[in-house]
Amino acid sequence: MKKTFAFLAPYVWRYKLLYFIGALAIIATNLCYVFVPKYIKKIIDIFNSHATLAQEVTIYQYAGMIIILGIGILICRTVSRICFFNPGRFIEFNIKNDTLEHLTYMQKDFFETHASGMILSRIQNDINAVRLLTGFGMMQLINIIVVLAVIPYQMVAISLPLTLYSLLPIGLVFMTVRIVAKRLAKLIRTRMQTMRLFSNFILSSLSGIDIVKNYMITPWCHAKFNKINQTVADLSIRSAFLRAFFMTLVGNLENLILLVALSIGSVYIMHNQLSIGDLIAFISYAGFITMPIMGTSWLIVVLARGIEGSNSLEEMRVQNIPPVAVRDQEPAPLGEFKELRVQNLSFAYRDNLVLDNVSFTIKKGESVGLFGQLGSGKTTLVNLLNHYLSIQPNTIFINNVDIATIPLEQLRSYIRTASQETFLFDNTVKENILLGLTKEEREKVDLKEILRMSAMDKEILRFPQHEETLVGEKGLMLSGGQKQRLSLARAFIRPCSLLILDNILSAVDTNTEHFLLHEIKQKTTSESQLLISHRVQAMEDADKIIVLDQGRIVDQGTFQELYARPGLFRDTCKIQLDKTDLPPIQPSLSTT
Repeated sequence: MKKTFAFLAPYVWRYKLLYFIGALAIIATNLCYVFVPKYIKKIIDIFNSHATLAQEVTIYQYAGMIIILGIGILICRTVSRICFFNPGRFIEFNIKNDTLEHLTYMQKDFFETHASGMILSRIQNDINAVRLLTGFGMMQLINIIVVLAVIPYQMVAISLPLTLYSLLPIGLVFMTVRIVAKRLAKLIRTRMQTMRLFSNFILSSLSGIDIVKNYMITPWCHAKFNKINQTVADLSIRSAFLRAFFMTLVGNLENLILLVALSIGSVYIMHNQLSIGDLIAFISYAGFITMPIMGTSWLIVVLARGIEGSNSLEEMRVQNIPPVAVRDQEPAPLGEFKELRVQNLSFAYRDNLVLDNVSFTIKKGESVGLFGQLGSGKTTLVNLLNHYLSIQPNTIFINNVDIATIPLEQLRSYIRTASQETFLFDNTVKENILLGLTKEEREKVDLKEILRMSAMDKEILRFPQHEETLVGEKGLMLSGGQKQRLSLARAFIRPCSLLILDNILSAVDTNTEHFLLHEIKQKTTSESQLLISHRVQAMEDADKIIVLDQGRIVDQGTFQELYARPGLFRDTCKIQLDKTDLPPIQPSLSTT
């Protein structure tokens, strides 16, 4: 409960004025309800005393007051709902925006440990639960407090003994409610957790639908889907059964109170301790007090879902929070890009050391190749350079400024990455390339030249609607090479200081690779390039090649220098390249 309050308090406080007006409207509504039985009592007592002509006029006045109070109840109730339901929607809007902003700052390791389906379930289901809590739940809670503070006093004013007798059924119901509420809250928590697993399984199955079909595991998917779905259904039925039992019990509470009031109240009337009008007013108050008690059943459900939802969102948002410098610090005084320097960089996934004391420098204007076999730590190094993973201070510098202190937005303007994990949105070719550009920036882009630089200009002409052709979800309509080239075209759009190409040419043919490497070297808008690959042919035009093996730098130099001396690079050249394509060994550089 404390965690829920701490999480929601800042959002609720923004709309304190609306909540305050809504609370006043609820108080006004209940006060109007309080006076209605009073006038009904007076009218009945006048009829019971053989009303005179003057009293008949008074009856019309009382009836008019009841109509006025009814209109007041209508207006105040409408205002209260507006003042509570709207903030609930506003809070839902704000939490979704804040959650999305928070997720955009999360590092890569966060998404590796949090499945997409779980995140989507929390954004959708859990935030909806919070909306109900801050809207309907808040209104119902204040209404219950006001009713229980006002109505019992009116009942006691009519008859204390009759009030005590009437409260006996309420006490029995509350004892039952306490038992049922605990079980209901537990069921709701379990159901919400199962719904997250359900959403994650559905999203994973749809994302990998080709694998499901190709390996003919559809029956397994159906069986698992049915199993989880049945679990959700069972939990829903059990919670619905408890709610139905609770609603039936509370719904008959008014009848129990009515039975007690009529049974004992009639005795008081016979002994002239109550008038008929008093008894009617008392029954009206007793019936009115059951309304918030009935609302308690809904409040318990909303409260349980809201607490579980807010705790879930808070748990997701407090994990992997980037350093304050990354998010809120003023832009670092980097100036013109001069160099990127890596100094004694080590990194481990838990106890598995992936990079060990790595050091190198990329200067302005250089095209550097990073060569290594699969599993040598290349992609991890890339994710550290662009700060996708959390880094240790004083290990990576841009112009002698520690990138751990550089805001991510500023860092992204200096370093841009085209990853081998290409992602295309379900949109046109053009929109996927111009992603994120403003209207003014789009007008300045020469799309045909960008397509030519990425070797897509001729293939685009074969598409049904050329650059307006839809690529499908995740680029379903394109080949692997086409996806990589569109991703490369996206990287060509905006200028940057360092362009990192992480195995981006792995799915293209040799001739296309040569053409793209030439375009990257000669015509790209980046000042420096870092080309990562396990293919030596991609490194031929690099100014310097860094050889990475098992997380360590084992060699550095130009293509000719590395080939001239024995080592991993030369051995790989002999395997990957045809002997006629191998460069001659320079005797002056050959060493034993």
